[in-house]
Amino acid sequence: MLNFNRRFCVTVKELKFLRVFWVVALLIFAQYCLADLPRAAQIDRYKNMVTNAIKRKDCVSILDNIRKLEQLTQDLPESMVFAEAECFLQAGNGESAMKVLEVYIATLGKDGEYYQRALDAYTKAENLTAMRRNKSGPSGGNEGKEVRRVEDVLDEISAEMVEVPAGCFQMGASPSDIEKNIDEAQHKVCLTQTFLIGKYEISQSQWEAVMRQNPSSMSKCGPNCPVERVNWRDVNRFIEKLNDATGLKYRLPTEAEWEYTCRGGGKAEKYCGGDYIAELAWYDSNSKRRTHTRGQKQANALGVFDMSGNVSEHVADRYDENYYLHSVENDPQGPEQGFARVIRGGSWRDSAKFSRAANRRRAKPGRRGDFLGFRLARNR
Repeated sequence: MLNFNRRFCVTVKELKFLRVFWVVALLIFAQYCLADLPRAAQIDRYKNMVTNAIKRKDCVSILDNIRKLEQLTQDLPESMVFAEAECFLQAGNGESAMKVLEVYIATLGKDGEYYQRALDAYTKAENLTAMRRNKSGPSGGNEGKEVRRVEDVLDEISAEMVEVPAGCFQMGASPSDIEKNIDEAQHKVCLTQTFLIGKYEISQSQWEAVMRQNPSSMSKCGPNCPVERVNWRDVNRFIEKLNDATGLKYRLPTEAEWEYTCRGGGKAEKYCGGDYIAELAWYDSNSKRRTHTRGQKQANALGVFDMSGNVSEHVADRYDENYYLHSVENDPQGPEQGFARVIRGGSWRDSAKFSRAANRRRAKPGRRGDFLGFRLARNR
């Protein structure tokens, strides 16, 4: 009787082992079967899993299954793209959230179902990223020196504004310009109102006095060198603070205002101030791969400096490659839609071709670079 029970016990253990073995085997078999599903069926399966995870607000499952889904297709529903960005935000990964949202906004624009929420989420992601960078170490250029008084800087910025009279000009590249790009079609533009524009690019010390930190990569250049590593949104925050402090309405120049000023009031010049770039600009052939103190090169006919070099400059307009072909003649403000923004003027790292008065480039609103700064404008 005892031997029988012992044999029976062994048999039960063997059955339990066989049961576990078959379960594992079936799971492996199922995995291989799923892998052999048609591509469309696999896509539908993962989409269903993401949809259910969104209902449960299960970010781990959302991110995991979207990652698998992106290996099969880049055509994701808007709700999943936005959910992915929200999960990155929830996890504190601002940079990944920004990448997802930039593609969403650039692709769908205002037609996107989540457009406004995506813009709000992008701002949160950008702020989160900035906070993390600030915590990682002190901001460049702030250590061991006194920040200038805001009142002095406000007076200085106001004193540096140059009056630009109204007028008409031919905007864009001359048909005979062999270096022209497809987005530089020449067309007539009239600026109907006199305006003010900065004689110089905003300096590091001016930025630091308003924003209480210096983001510049080239802080060793000195306080009177142009601020750089500021994106389009950073610049607009600076302008908001400046306007709050002064009661004035500073802004970025429009692209048309920028080029009209660059050309000294609309002159047919290759660069901003003439046809000989070495006299006018710090560019790749003379800059020694760095920025320089503002105003050291020759000014243009309006007394404005460094528009063809030192740092490239943010302007107010959105970018559209074909905008010049259908731009209004009077006071153009740029296209109404579009994610990328226009940047104008050459920089210390650019060749002469990219320093031409007509040259246009684009950048995402979140783009920062050691070649990118700005100057201010204001209505008279």
